[in-house]
Amino acid sequence: MKAFLLLAACISVAVAFPQYNYDPPPSVPSGLYELPSEPSNQEETKELLNEPTSLDNAKLPFSPVISEPAPPAMMPMPYAFEWGVNDSENGLDFAHDEVSSDGVLTKGSYRVLLPNGRTQVVTFTVNGDNGYVAKVQYQK
Repeated sequence: MKAFLLLAACISVAVAFPQYNYDPPPSVPSGLYELPSEPSNQEETKELLNEPTSLDNAKLPFSPVISEPAPPAMMPMPYAFEWGVNDSENGLDFAHDEVSSDGVLTKGSYRVLLPNGRTQVVTFTVNGDNGYVAKVQYQK
C-alpha cells in the first residue's frame, strides 16, 4: 500500500500544472516606444544627411539631455592607519602602517614573518614624481 501511495504521489507531481504563465506579454499602448518615421522622399533624406552634426542646429527626433559639468577633482585627503597580527602559536606575525599627511606624499612600512623564520620589513614612500620606492630588509 505504501508503494502505491508513493507511486501515486510521484505521478501527481509529474503531471501537475506548470507554475509559470507562458502567455505573451500584454501589448504596449500605441504612442509609447515609437521610433521616428522614416523620410518619405529622397529630398528629406538628403536634407537629414547634410545637416550639421552640432547638437545646437541638428534636427533630432529626441531632446538631448545635457548634464551639468562634472565637479572638479577632489583633493586627496590626509590619512593614517596601522594594523597587525601577532599569533605566535600559529606562526603568524605581520603588520602594516601608512601615513599621508598631505594626501600626495605617502610613507609607510609593512612586515611579515617568512617561513624560514626571518622577518621581511619593507619601508616605502609613494609620491607623484618617483612613484613607489621601497627599501627591503630582513631581520632574524
